[in-house]
Amino acid sequence: MSKPIVFTTRLLPEAVMAKLQAVFDLRFDVKDFPLSKARIIAGAKTAEGMITMLSDLIDDEVFKAAPQLKIVSNYAVGYNNIDLEAAKKHGVSVSNTPGVLSETTADLAFALLMAVARRIPEANAWVKSRKWSGWAPTEMMGTDIYGQHLGLVGMGRIAQAVARRASGFGMQISYFSRRQVSAALEADLGLNYLPLS
Repeated sequence: MSKPIVFTTRLLPEAVMAKLQAVFDLRFDVKDFPLSKARIIAGAKTAEGMITMLSDLIDDEVFKAAPQLKIVSNYAVGYNNIDLEAAKKHGVSVSNTPGVLSETTADLAFALLMAVARRIPEANAWVKSRKWSGWAPTEMMGTDIYGQHLGLVGMGRIAQAVARRASGFGMQISYFSRRQVSAALEADLGLNYLPLS
């Protein structure tokens, strides 16, 4: 019995590719770059399943070209790149991956926060320019983040993950969101809700 054909628009981590190849006839471009609409359509034509990225526009044209397509799994939290009405019209299920990158995104957000506060990009450029002559107590010190006030807009999965990291740095955390989170979550993360008005 032949394996179902699954087309992925980008290369995935090696371990993931291996697991998929064990179960499916996995089709992909060996060059890892964003695919053109024509290439996406060509890959979709024989596929029963597709793994897409947030940058891939999956619309009625793609669904029309792939009559045997049963599912599109978007490798992203959102799915606004997929025409859900067209998917429904063609009987194609759509899934996404909420939460899969929450911790990773929070790590990156906190790394950027620390890099800016401590002037790491500026210091790195200074050292690379060979203008740095050695350490001095007042040069490139940046700002402490310990004990500082952090404001977050929204309190979804990523913001909660950022708040957990910030609490480890003794930061005071205020947030605004369309809906206030539970008192238990506010207490757990040390959050202070600030209404917009």
